[in-house]
Formats: sequence, structure tokens, C-alpha cells
Amino acid sequence: MNKSSVLDQLVLGYAPLVGRWHDWSGLRIRLMPSGRPQAPDAPGLLAALVEAWSARSAAEGSAGAAPSPVLIDVVDLDWAQHMLALWSPRWVGLALPATAAQSQQVLERLRECHAGGAWLAARAASWEQVPEAARDCFSDLLVDAKTALATGSRMERNTWVDGARTLVEVDALLEGGAKGVVGWPLEARRSVGRDIRAEVPVVVDLMNRVERQESLENLERALKADPTLVYRLLRYINSAALGLKVEVTALRQALLLLGYLPLLRWLSRMLLDAAAKEGASRPLVHLSVCRAFVMERLAVVSGHADEAAEMFLCGMFSLLHLLLRRPLAELTATLPIPDRVRCSLLEPDADYSLHLRWVEAAESGSAAAIREALGALRMDPGVANLALLQGLAAARSLDA
Repeated sequence: MNKSSVLDQLVLGYAPLVGRWHDWSGLRIRLMPSGRPQAPDAPGLLAALVEAWSARSAAEGSAGAAPSPVLIDVVDLDWAQHMLALWSPRWVGLALPATAAQSQQVLERLRECHAGGAWLAARAASWEQVPEAARDCFSDLLVDAKTALATGSRMERNTWVDGARTLVEVDALLEGGAKGVVGWPLEARRSVGRDIRAEVPVVVDLMNRVERQESLENLERALKADPTLVYRLLRYINSAALGLKVEVTALRQALLLLGYLPLLRWLSRMLLDAAAKEGASRPLVHLSVCRAFVMERLAVVSGHADEAAEMFLCGMFSLLHLLLRRPLAELTATLPIPDRVRCSLLEPDADYSLHLRWVEAAESGSAAAIREALGALRMDPGVANLALLQGLAAARSLDA
């Protein structure tokens, strides 16, 4: 079975793993059957995952590094058993229903994977719901937020809580002993729109200059006004993500090698970083970056590569109003972005609005919502799933 048909069998969603200090601790990728009765093709799916994460992830695993913070959450019991039978990569973890461990065959395989250093997580209402013989095989537990909040008791070791709806719930869960939360509420802390930090106008000015394609001399002069930006640009241009063979130490050389469009993308990330003043804002920045790369890859994979740059910006700025606590219409009015991007952020039926709705559905982890969004886009699940995997891998490569 080829890669595209494997991804057609599934509906994929994703959510951040956010730690106790609101730090981005990784990604959860949720695997849900598409609804068509088909035998699970675990080898094909594993090959698709490895390919999407490219050689870098494979190298991490072969070097014996600690498991990468990517957790594959397999909802379907049949798929979970097939995936477990082949599980070996250490660069991702595997989460599966605790009921799978009731099978002696599965239990033996869990012990083998655990002994081999695999990162395994169980989905259950509590550790007591995990078969006792299998508990030592699982390093983490996934619990639904409704269950965790209803019990009110302090959570046990390494418990991640999935599906908190508000920041108040997040605070209660973390105070109750949760290791972290899966997913992040799309809301801002209650307060009036705060003053824009000093870095934001500097970055917006630079974005305007790039949009006008001013000379490298002018861009260099504007960048030099902010030593922090110069430092971060040189770090970025020399990072492993770009893979340059020579070290770049001169600002003019960095600008020349980067080019206008990549520079605009980098500045859009700096704008979000400047906006994220509080710890509760950091997950929103990371989510914005994931959205940007997923939408960019969706354009490429679906055959609309000419729209990739605009879809990237649409995803990047889709949560800016939550970061700055100001109306999105007010914020986008001053940003140097194409009209199609601005309209898609503000209107439900603009060029990229349906693409953004699909990304939001994928973040929710609801199979029904994802199917509905794909139906509105008239897009095959396999195309969307490939874009999602490639986009998340690209965001992860930048430590997004």
C-alpha cells in the first residue's frame, strides 16, 4: 500500500503538549480512523511518519537520543495494536488505550518496547484503570479534562490532561498536579488590550521595508537599530534548519543569502515573539508557527504552490489578536500583508478562510469537525494529512 492511500485511511489532528510553566513540551498527533472499514496498514503509516519528519528525526533516533517530544496518540484499538507490533523509533512516543494491555500478546510487546527505551503513554481515566501488569511500561498517562476536573483529586505521576477549555481550567489542572496539558485554550487573559511592546513597532517597520523591497543597505541600517534582532537573525541564518555550509558573520551577507520572502517570514515570527510578553502567551506563539507551516504545506501539496507564501502569513497571524488583546481588524490594518490574507483573517468566505477552518478543526482533535472542514474544502484526507505532517515537521525543525 502506498503512502497516499495509508494517509487516506486516517483523520489526523494535532495539539501542543504544554508543561507546568507554560513551556512548549512537544506535539501530540492524534490518529483516528477515517470511518471506512479497512485493515490497518501500520508499516505504511510508520514509513509515512518517518518520511515526513525526514532524516533529521531518524538521525535523532539512531543516535540513541532522548525521545523527541512528538507523541502519536492512536485512538482506535485495532490501529494501536498494529502500530505497537512494529514500534521502534525513539524519536516519537506512542500513546494507546489502556484497554489494549488486557491482551497478553500486547502486554508482552509493551514490555519489549519499554525495555528497548520506547516512550509509551496510556490513555485512561486514572493510573488505576491501567492493568497493573502493564503500568511500569507506561511513562505517562493521558486523562480527559472533564474526568480530571470532575474528580477534583490530586493527579498522580506524569499525568497529561487533554482538552482543557479555558485558561482557568488549565490553571486548576496544573495546580492539581498535572504534568501538563494537551491542547491550549484559544483565549487571552482577561484584561484590556495592552500596550504594544517596543519591539513590535520595530519589527512592523522592518516588515514594511521588506514588503517595499527596499535596498539591502536600508534594511541593514534599520536592523542595526535593534541589536537583539541582529543577534537573532545571525543565529537563525547559521542554524541547522537552513543547513548552510559556511558560517555567516556579516549582517549584509545574511540579508543577501536570506532574500526578501524568507526575511519576511522570519520577521513575522519575531513579531509574535515580541507580542508574547507573558508565559500564557508562549503556547499561542508556537501554535501560530505550526499553523503557518501547515497552511504553507497545504498549498504546496494541493498544487497551489503560488499561494504558499500568503497562506503561511494567514496561519502566522491568525492568533495575533489573542496575543495583543486587540481586534484583529485593527491589527491587520497596520500590517504589510496582502489583501487576500487580511480578508481571510477577517471574513468567513475569503480565499483562505476554509483552509484556516480546517487547521482549527485539526487542532480540536475532533474527527467529525475535521471531516466537515475537509468536505467544505473538497479535499481528500490523504492530501491534508500529508500537509499536516510535513508542516508540523517544518515547524518542529525551527524549535517552534
